[in-house]
Amino acid sequence: MLVLAEGQLGDLLLLTPALRALKTTFSDSRISVLILQRRGGRSPDSLHPDLVHEADPRGTAEVLTSRSAVDGVFELHRDSLRGLKNVHRVRAESGVIRWLRRQKFDTVVCTFPEDRFAVLAYLSGAKLRVGQRRQNLRWLLNLTPDIEKRERGVLEYYCDLARALGAEVDSTATEYAADSEAMDWAKECIAEQCGEGAVPVVIHPGASGDYKIWPPERFAALVDRLQELDLPVLLCGGHADRDVMQQVRSGVRHTVPVVVTEGNLQKLAGVFARSALVVSNDSGPRHLAVAAGARTLALFRRHHDREWNVYPETVRCRILRGGEDCPACPSGVCADRIPEGEQYGSHCIRMITVDHAVAAVLSMLTSS
Repeated sequence: MLVLAEGQLGDLLLLTPALRALKTTFSDSRISVLILQRRGGRSPDSLHPDLVHEADPRGTAEVLTSRSAVDGVFELHRDSLRGLKNVHRVRAESGVIRWLRRQKFDTVVCTFPEDRFAVLAYLSGAKLRVGQRRQNLRWLLNLTPDIEKRERGVLEYYCDLARALGAEVDSTATEYAADSEAMDWAKECIAEQCGEGAVPVVIHPGASGDYKIWPPERFAALVDRLQELDLPVLLCGGHADRDVMQQVRSGVRHTVPVVVTEGNLQKLAGVFARSALVVSNDSGPRHLAVAAGARTLALFRRHHDREWNVYPETVRCRILRGGEDCPACPSGVCADRIPEGEQYGSHCIRMITVDHAVAAVLSMLTSS
């Protein structure tokens, strides 16, 4: 069985309950995942015609390569394909198809209603090809449950695809545990930055799109307010978050300790697991924090909770979102528009004030 998936951290973490259910139900089956990465890849000049390769465990695929529910994890970088022209593109695409056919998959599950997913499923030669009913190339599939992410949320949507195959989903919980080495590293790092025995509020201000990021000056104001209450605060992120982290640091009145995990998910999960609370945007790290067992407060755009607010709201897991109609978007829709002259934050995420965030943090920290 092959599962075709996107490579974003949040998508892969939310896919793990469905993969676990498939492996439990069909224990004799070999389950592989082919991740179609949107970004990154090798230079087209150095490409072999067959672009499918085993997943790099240092990237987002690590959340699957360390899970026993998956027998094989592979990657295809779409940027690498787009960088090829004419006969080189044809050779590369043919190599992908040859790889699929060599594996002799009997079932292919398309986790996204994208044309490429449906085409690859069909060209694989698999007898059973699964994907949602409402999509352009539905006729290339032969098991099409009537489901959509915006109706069920991404987590249940993935589980519904597994259910369509007859899998029993006993739990929709996501899990990701940092190993002892990462936990020890996080303990030492927090002690060095915040003081021995500190359990900080961790602020992760990055996200995959600028429109998803609560303005850095508001994160800075949140840091100041929490520090004024004598709460330890730690600013955390990866290489891609350096710009927004620098803006937050520049905006605080004093200083804020910083940890850069450089894309190491184990270290990031370790920091989250040793926190009092993780405050983040609606992003992959938010899902990692939930999977690591941390308390989480996520800052959402106005209507994106339909797909991505996938966890029951509890004293350990909350979201904040604006409650007013957005002046820049059609009713009931987020167009992800950033106000003119601003770098970060769509109109609707800017409806969340610093006062809202401070009140939510304090409420969560004092709730048992």
